[in-house]
Order: sequence, then C-alpha cells, then structure tokens
Amino acid sequence: MKRMTEIENGTDAGMIPWDFVYELEGLAPDKVSPQLIKLDLALVGLVPEKWLDQRHRLLSVLAERKHVFLALSDMRETGQHIRVTGSLKSSSGEALTYHQVVFFDKDWIEDDYLACVVTDGTGSFECCFSKESFRDIPVLGEQMPDLLLKVTQWKETEFRGVAEIQVKPERVSKPDDNKVLIDLGIVRV
Repeated sequence: MKRMTEIENGTDAGMIPWDFVYELEGLAPDKVSPQLIKLDLALVGLVPEKWLDQRHRLLSVLAERKHVFLALSDMRETGQHIRVTGSLKSSSGEALTYHQVVFFDKDWIEDDYLACVVTDGTGSFECCFSKESFRDIPVLGEQMPDLLLKVTQWKETEFRGVAEIQVKPERVSKPDDNKVLIDLGIVRV
C-alpha cells in the first residue's frame, strides 16, 4: 500500500494499492510516478473499470479543485524485516515538514532503492523494507544496509533536490523475531 499526502497542505488523503499506482503510471507516465500523482479529472478518466473504488477515492480527493499533487509514501507490508525511523531537521534545528525522503542502500556499483516516504508535520518519518531489498549477493552476507537518503522539497509543481546524505544509525535494535529497528535520530540537512 501507499499513503497519499496532499503535498501543498500536508493533508492525509488515505491509502491506495501499489499495483494501482503501477498500472496508472503505465497509462499516464507524465502524471504518475511511484512517488507522486499529479491528479486532475483527465487522469481520473483514465482509471480502468476494475479500479472503480480507487477512481471514487481519487474523485473525493480532487473534490471541486482542478488539480491536486499527491506525494506517495511506501507503507509497511507483511514480511518486511527492517523499520527505519527518524526526524528531518535543518541545520538550525527547524523541522523539515512534508519533505520527501528516498532511502537507498549505498553500493559499489549501483545503489539499491529501499523505500520512499514523506515527513509528517513534525519532520518525522518511518519506512520499512525487507532484507532482500539490499542483499545483492547473498554469499557476502550483508546484514544491514548502508543507508543513503535523498531528500527533496516541494517547489511549485515538483520535488526538487535538497540533499543527499549517507547516515549512520543512532540506535539499532537486536534482531527480535528476525525484525530490526534502525533509529536514525535527528538527521540534519
């Protein structure tokens, strides 16, 4: 599932299935990506009949407006082993609200995408992913990801880059039932 956030005002717009986003992206790649939906009536008109419930959800979000920008956050799914939490702040200590944070595992050849979230009204974030997301070569036994965060900020009609930061966890829990919590604490940008 993906959580929708109206990025211009921070309103929670509910949840939608990831496979719906994937199919919609194929129909309108100029308006839909795994991280953002540029919602308007033309896009709603493209929604296939099998997704009737989602069409109604999008229409209710749109209401009487011409367009709405919806940031998408990956949500916790069954079988995900690792949860990462933290808070995004400016160098002066101000909470960075409604910023997009894309998580990668830093690798030698190509960084592995792990998750994407939008910070809340306090700058806090949480994301989840499975160990398989970052284990390129299982025989090397990579136990934890080398976290790289790409932070973007909403400007007018798109997310624009703010920072790329390789972070070290403040705390890592001991694996309990094969699950791990990584607390990044405050991440300064």
